[in-house]
Amino acid sequence: MNTPVIKAFRDLTANKSRAVLVVLAIFFGVFGTGLILDLSSVAGREMDSGYMSTNPYSFSIRLNDYDDGLITSLYSVNGVEQVETRRTVRARTEIAPYVWRTSFLYVIEDFTGVRIDTFTSVSGAPVPGIGEVLIEKESLPVIGKELGEEVNIKISLNTPKTLGIAGSVHAPGLKPAWMEKTVYGFIIPETLEILGTASENHDLLFVVSEDIRFTKSAIQKIAIEIRDALLEKGYTVDRVTIPTPGKHPNGDQMNALLFLFQLFGGLSLLLSGVLVINIISSMLSGQVRQIGVMKAVGAKRGQIAGMYYGIVLISGAAALALAMPLAAAVSKYLVDLCASMLNFTAADYHIPLWPFAVQLAAGLIVPILAATYPILKGTRITVREALMDYGTSRRQFGSSRLDKWLGRMKGTRLPLLSLRNTFRRKGRLMLTVATLAAGGAILIISLNIKSSLDKTVEQAMTSLNYDLQFFFSNPYPEMEVMQTLKDVPGVTKVEMLAGGMVSMIYEDGTENNAFQLAAVPGGMETLNLPVLQGRFIVPGDTGAIVLNHAFLNDEPHLRVGDTITLKSNGRYTEWTIAGIVKEVGAYAKAYVNRDYYQAMISQEGFARAVHIVTAEHGAETHNAVSKLVEKALLDIGVDVMLSSSFSDTREIFVNHLTLIAGFLAAASGLVIIVGVMGLVSAMSVNIMERIQEIGIMRSCGAVSKDILHIVIFEGVLTGVLSWVLSTVISIPSSFAVGDIFGGIFLQTPLDNGLSPLGYALWLIIVITITAFVGFGVTLKMLEMPVNEVLSYE
Repeated sequence: MNTPVIKAFRDLTANKSRAVLVVLAIFFGVFGTGLILDLSSVAGREMDSGYMSTNPYSFSIRLNDYDDGLITSLYSVNGVEQVETRRTVRARTEIAPYVWRTSFLYVIEDFTGVRIDTFTSVSGAPVPGIGEVLIEKESLPVIGKELGEEVNIKISLNTPKTLGIAGSVHAPGLKPAWMEKTVYGFIIPETLEILGTASENHDLLFVVSEDIRFTKSAIQKIAIEIRDALLEKGYTVDRVTIPTPGKHPNGDQMNALLFLFQLFGGLSLLLSGVLVINIISSMLSGQVRQIGVMKAVGAKRGQIAGMYYGIVLISGAAALALAMPLAAAVSKYLVDLCASMLNFTAADYHIPLWPFAVQLAAGLIVPILAATYPILKGTRITVREALMDYGTSRRQFGSSRLDKWLGRMKGTRLPLLSLRNTFRRKGRLMLTVATLAAGGAILIISLNIKSSLDKTVEQAMTSLNYDLQFFFSNPYPEMEVMQTLKDVPGVTKVEMLAGGMVSMIYEDGTENNAFQLAAVPGGMETLNLPVLQGRFIVPGDTGAIVLNHAFLNDEPHLRVGDTITLKSNGRYTEWTIAGIVKEVGAYAKAYVNRDYYQAMISQEGFARAVHIVTAEHGAETHNAVSKLVEKALLDIGVDVMLSSSFSDTREIFVNHLTLIAGFLAAASGLVIIVGVMGLVSAMSVNIMERIQEIGIMRSCGAVSKDILHIVIFEGVLTGVLSWVLSTVISIPSSFAVGDIFGGIFLQTPLDNGLSPLGYALWLIIVITITAFVGFGVTLKMLEMPVNEVLSYE
């Protein structure tokens, strides 16, 4: 074994603390990157494959009736590969007296022959009998029931019926029930007859051929062709729905998570590189005279550089051996967590090769690149310069403007000495501050994103000035309903709304997916949505329509002042866009003037929904008053189609953010560990390099207490400088990340918020750790005899 290799091993084994620091610096970079890539590759793949394994429909057409001949004829349409019929019935499930949850019942004629939007049996009976229902497994906690128990279910315009829960199923194509507070059930046609039928509509589900399976324009062309043919044959087509091809209902949440995964993985790798630069620079600066001796006895620059590269490679290999299997194991747990929360099943945990290749690069190539500059700089020194190095800069302290300014400072001797020592090695100080600032900035950014999410939710909730809302199955006389509700104890305000489901007609005669049209009173008080462009509905509006931002995301070509054509129940109307509003968490929705809309459809004085304000605004009050309202409406014959409270809406918002918030908390914890490790490494190396200096101070009579104060003050000052830099970096970075994340998750930038906790937490960590590490390491050096300290290498 040649001399450089022997020295590399001796350096690693002689200074175990520094060797551990190098390995840990690379370890955290590899672990962070590997965990993110392993999780992203498996979770994203399994969510998509799980969803596509259900054979999701490419488009659906709702019509009044059908026969077997029609189904057969549809197979002749070019591009249609599969057709299946299904009925989806909106219902309500009672979880307590007068407490209902929105439900969707899927009526299946042949449970053994389902080919589109498939689902699998989890427990109990695979096929329900007459008067029985299969509940989607995530819906069971929503209703608080178990298999074998009974549940009351009601569909519009019918009385509640009691059904037995025969089994549970898993339907990966549905949104998580716990998140939406929604119940999904599967029944046979005979059970629907027991419940009663709200309408005769049937859904035709279509799957197109593989070559156009993910091309929305081609799917839309086929859908409109079939719709027009059905209309010509005399069928009544209620709506055409075209979901985003290949996209899981919770795809936006997964994409948002993957964005955060990739962002924090990259930042973790960057921080790891900075730590490697810092530690290798410190190592080289402490071995300047050794480098001079090696060169004096004939060692070439390349040999010396190769020795330090060898140290980095050995450290990288050790880090890889620890980080790669750990990242793979932890990622499996996180995949299961994502799957349980987003309603998909991970069937294959196999990690593809490319994440391992990236981890190898992160453990070997990135550290080599990070170490190149300090190695080349450190090995460039001449023999004379190296042998004359005594741990201070060759340029005399006091020559720069900063040095002169520090020299003119007056005050207590020890703090001034600490301050001057801090700035004596400006390059090293900058590197140390940058290392700490990188870790702190990542921590602060993660907490700022959490704060922005909370602020976005709060601002969305403040736009809802009502406590309860109820939607009716039919239009009912608004004066009768209003008077009845005003007499309900706890109700202080009532506002009536109208509206229905409509679709927008394009210039070529095609139409978009159906969306909700809400007809609201001019000057509405119970809804105060932020106006992004134009204005909201005002009294006396005729033909004016306001769109929410989700609508504009689907139709980005629309502008305030444009005229659009809407279709409702076969009737076409024209509207002028008066404004755009921000409505976080809502689907595409539009608002028009209630009085004008009612006159236009000849339903003056009839309402379809109501907003209610209660005297008190807690969840208990919402639940109590909601029960009273349900009973009051039932007494006057008003059939409620669905209801919700402010508390329910807030809980749904929180449910949607739970996974995001959990990941941000975990990322913050990981970053704190990485940042503290960087802090410990920087402080430890800096103090180890000053062992001889401390020995000289002791030999000149300096007391231990004064030395401790000097070193601790230097460390705290360095930490505070890094905190200032991380604060400056984090503010614009947080806003940029928030805009991107919000665009993915909510289709709108987040309302930027800053987390005082993040800034305070990092400042406390920096001050505490610098003081603790400075005290601990320096105390150890003070316990060494002076002669050992002066001879320390």
